[in-house]
Amino acid sequence: MIDVIGFSSDGKAYGIPSSDRIHTAIFGESGAGKSETMKLLIMQCIKRRQGFMLIDAHGMLARDVLALMPRELWSNTVYINPATALWFNRAISVNPLAYRDEEEKHVVMMSFINVLKNLYADSWGDRLETILRNAVNVLLDSSRDVTLKDIRSFIIDPEFRDSLLRNVTDLDVLHFWYDIFEKNYKREAVGVVYNKLDKVLSTPLAMVMLGSRSTIDIGQCMRDGRFILVDLADVVSDDIVAFLGSLLIHLVYVEAKRSMRSQSSQKSTFDLFIDEAHLFPSFAIREVLNTLRKFNVKVTIATQSINSLPGSIAKEIPALCRTIICFKCDIPTATLLKDLMPLSRDELLSLSLHEFAFYSHASPPVTGVAMSKRITARECNDWLDAARLSVDVYGGDAVLIRRSGSTRMMDLHVNTKTGTSGAMNDQSVMRDGAALAGLDAMADARRGRQRG
Repeated sequence: MIDVIGFSSDGKAYGIPSSDRIHTAIFGESGAGKSETMKLLIMQCIKRRQGFMLIDAHGMLARDVLALMPRELWSNTVYINPATALWFNRAISVNPLAYRDEEEKHVVMMSFINVLKNLYADSWGDRLETILRNAVNVLLDSSRDVTLKDIRSFIIDPEFRDSLLRNVTDLDVLHFWYDIFEKNYKREAVGVVYNKLDKVLSTPLAMVMLGSRSTIDIGQCMRDGRFILVDLADVVSDDIVAFLGSLLIHLVYVEAKRSMRSQSSQKSTFDLFIDEAHLFPSFAIREVLNTLRKFNVKVTIATQSINSLPGSIAKEIPALCRTIICFKCDIPTATLLKDLMPLSRDELLSLSLHEFAFYSHASPPVTGVAMSKRITARECNDWLDAARLSVDVYGGDAVLIRRSGSTRMMDLHVNTKTGTSGAMNDQSVMRDGAALAGLDAMADARRGRQRG
């Protein structure tokens, strides 16, 4: 099987054996053609009915793919965008603390802590990690329905904490919370943990996605070959985008570890596409590139420059990614890749728009120069129609239940009872509506476009 990656000037396709395209890195300046190349790879997944997840921080690629999706495959498409709560009063939610069994519980806990640690690397410390690790351990032992809000409540609310500790029999755990925490951690814990979690917990759209039990099982979606499109364009800040994207990567990683424990692998290939990879923590990117190749999960990342990635990862890219595609780029990127590519550094710097050089580590290596091509369909759908069907199939009710006029405070009530995973608890979130006013206007404009 051949993966087409580009075309010649006369329309001839350039391809690489699918078995050789393990992980792929795409570099190039804005507008050079990176998204069209990634879209080309995604459309081949769709044509083959091969499952994938796209994490798109800016949303345009995810919406283009939805518009190109054949109607008969809409029901196989999982469109994760918390803004659908405003557009359709429904949303797909995922719980990063969900686990299936005792073995998976430890993987979930450690992976989740690592997401927070790498997201807040500049202000992270051993004491914060100790508090969060012990809190998450108790919560996961107490229930499989734990959400992010429970972590904050457990640490800052003594009554809630005591109600859970009454059922704990592990003396080491009790010693930590009643002796070590009370004497050494309590004073700083409330402020430190609250600051780390509050920005997420007080962002309504983030909590639409994370504040309740999952309406989907990411692992099952991967095994069933679903097309998962994560659109984070309507999330208000880059750090929340990084947090949400990292948690989705965390869930893919947990599923890979589960496969390793059960000594099973994906029956068919699953692809993970990460656009604007520099927006997400380096740990998450490196971990999936290192780990997922063992489980038939192919990762494709796209970013503008090698400099947008941390130095530790940048130097490893030629080893971590067996296929590298380079559009017109900056000097550091061209300098790093010049020995792999069929073009010199100066030629890489002067490539025309939509023209790229590529290298694939095979025996012998495959190199060449090709062009990206805009992908169109005979019949282009309204992506909002596909999005609505997806949240109807895989999502739960997300209902606006209260708004107070002068302060524009807003509650979003996420009811997952109608989701695919059965009866679940309700959650609500609250935040000052300054940013939400803009989102409301955006939602009204979309509804107006639908009516027109």
